[in-house]
Amino acid sequence: METVAEHLGRSFYRRDTATVAQELLGKIIIRRLEQHVLSGRIVETEAYFGDKDPASRAYRGRKNYNTPMFDDPGRLFIYMVHSWWLLNIAAHEPGEVGALLRREGLYSSHLSSWRAARERGELGGGGTRKRGPEPKASDPSAKRIAKLEQENRQLRRRAERAEGLVEVQKKLSELLSIDLPSSDGNS
Repeated sequence: METVAEHLGRSFYRRDTATVAQELLGKIIIRRLEQHVLSGRIVETEAYFGDKDPASRAYRGRKNYNTPMFDDPGRLFIYMVHSWWLLNIAAHEPGEVGALLRREGLYSSHLSSWRAARERGELGGGGTRKRGPEPKASDPSAKRIAKLEQENRQLRRRAERAEGLVEVQKKLSELLSIDLPSSDGNS
């Protein structure tokens, strides 16, 4: 038996942000990407009340990154914060500002299969680039060179201190009229 999904429409989101957040629980969000269908059940939401809410991205006014919160309700926007991709949906009454964050979702589509398709480059726009910093090439000689350079710096500092002590000894011996042995070993 095939279930027909009901499209919520923008009017669903043109209401109180907290009400929309509560009523989205249990709904399934669907994304069709070429021949793939990505979907997930919304199991946790969080309401943000615009410029009245210090936790809201719109608290300090309209900016490039929060513009959708001020726009027509029902607009979905995705952004990254601290290496996490977040999905927000603008939801507010006319003339207000607000959005809700879809915090968690239980994916009901074939998550592993569409990730594999993304890795193979079969999904448009997804690319095959892995997130995070680029891995540094492991070169054993580079590690050895770095260690030798560090040892070299330490030895130079020790030599400079030793030369400083020799200069102090020379000056002290002059003041006290003490003859020091010469550096060639003859006195």
